[in-house]
Amino acid sequence: DERAGAYAGTGTFFLFSDTFVGDVAADGSRQNATLVNNSAAFRPAGTPWAQPLQMFVNTDPQSGDPISLFTPAVPGTQPGDFYWLKDAVRLNGTTYVFASWWSAAYARRGIVLITLPPGDLPPFPNHTQQIVPLYLPQLGDATGIVFGGAILPNTAVSGAPQPDGYVYVYGTSDSAAGNGLNKRVYVARVPEADFASAAAWRFWNGSGWVASIQQAAPIADEASVELSVVALPDGRFLLVFQHLQASRRIAIRVGTSPTGPFGPPITIYTCPEPDLRSGIFCYNAKAHPHLSNPGELLISYNVNTTNFADNLRFSDIYRPRFIRLIAP
Repeated sequence: DERAGAYAGTGTFFLFSDTFVGDVAADGSRQNATLVNNSAAFRPAGTPWAQPLQMFVNTDPQSGDPISLFTPAVPGTQPGDFYWLKDAVRLNGTTYVFASWWSAAYARRGIVLITLPPGDLPPFPNHTQQIVPLYLPQLGDATGIVFGGAILPNTAVSGAPQPDGYVYVYGTSDSAAGNGLNKRVYVARVPEADFASAAAWRFWNGSGWVASIQQAAPIADEASVELSVVALPDGRFLLVFQHLQASRRIAIRVGTSPTGPFGPPITIYTCPEPDLRSGIFCYNAKAHPHLSNPGELLISYNVNTTNFADNLRFSDIYRPRFIRLIAP
């Protein structure tokens, strides 16, 4: 349910990628910290906001140490491979999670769809994993495309103002050539009932929907790897992102459809955290309509530092921040 205020009557499933598991001392430093590649949390409907989230990781059966909630188990998995989680959606009682599959050497290997069947509870022993054709590898100077960074369920059950029965999934360019921080945005879609069917996916080529990811055309640029597209009550669509991936600026673009055209970037907030200490940066702004109140849009962004030791000394650096965009 993407409608504003829906959090009051439904539970909320949170997904995280790199996660510190451990304690925080009185001076704010991390103690006995283990870094796992992904985790999750759940907030039951009606839970007071002051109540801590229930967090979930997995446990190594031999050592008892915390490990990632989800680890690669698809054909071709190699030792050391891991998942960073992308966006997720719940359709007809089944939860679908996109995961970016990486090697131990930080080479992207693909996009995997993790399926959590109804009734499966953490650590999700009944989940399944499948490689999906939502990744176009970067070859030489050619730009690759990575989908899964944002999901827009434009369906009646999600509360979309103008539902068309499709689930839209957004991706961004993946390129080491030129300015790698200028993330171009692409979009694919699939009928809600066929979400897990690889053959049903279609890609926007600038004028229509095609079966080949190689024909996908960008609908915007200067975005971030993680982003959001939100259906507004008046029928327009809001693209929310970190401008140029890791700048201080959180920006929006306004469009007329899930494929655009989208207008120019409008900066709505300038992140102050980089002024706190050398090496701190902000990235991957995204919207949370489900957690928003009517007349506003809750937006989160990530904060990190290039100095890993500072993440251990100052536990308040590496955590999400939130702002509210108020409708005029």
